[in-house]
Amino acid sequence: MKGNYKLKWHKFTIYFALFTLTAITLFAAVPFFIGKTHAVINGSQIIFNNAQIYAQHPMMQTFDILFGIFFVMYAILIVITRQKLAGFKKDALQLLYTCLGVSVLIPAAYAVTNIVEIGFLRIYFYLIVVSMIAAVILFLIYAVYYGKRKSLFTN
Repeated sequence: MKGNYKLKWHKFTIYFALFTLTAITLFAAVPFFIGKTHAVINGSQIIFNNAQIYAQHPMMQTFDILFGIFFVMYAILIVITRQKLAGFKKDALQLLYTCLGVSVLIPAAYAVTNIVEIGFLRIYFYLIVVSMIAAVILFLIYAVYYGKRKSLFTN
């Protein structure tokens, strides 16, 4: 407890949530680098068809690698945010909200890129909607929680 504030959610965020998010983000980047992002489901089998997609849409391979880089950069931003939150730095909350925005921006940009390059698939719409809903919910939770504790971030 710092001052008169309970910091259980803060500790959960800095000791678990942001570390887990970093690991998930780095794990999510791997398929973009190794060419395992485009798949079709055939019965109970998942068939990766990147070679076919890349043959028909050559820019998709470049986009996939670029988005892999974006995910790695996002993971770095998450680690920086975690360190600033742990140290109660003045700009920590702004970085946290930036992370939430980026968590929507990357999937939305990837979905739009796929829609423009390959064509509309319902899954891309769902990707955008789900990431937006999750980010809005988390933003509200963090805004309320940290809004009451803003005075702690003075370093």
